[in-house]
Amino acid sequence: MMVGDRVKFRRASKAWKYYGLEPDAKGCVVEVHRDAEARGGWRVDVRFPGTAEPERGIEIEELEVIP
Repeated sequence: MMVGDRVKFRRASKAWKYYGLEPDAKGCVVEVHRDAEARGGWRVDVRFPGTAEPERGIEIEELEVIP
């Protein structure tokens, strides 16, 4: 996953609830970073339409890249 990728939550993910979004929300990755607390897991910050700020720290396993 890279900055600029368009993403949506995976079908099995329930993380969209935590962020107050709809299950079919689509957004754009604005930052990719390693999470030291998750033992090297990767997280991304994603800007979704209609949100004032990017949603920060979403685990990449919760998302999939879309065309």
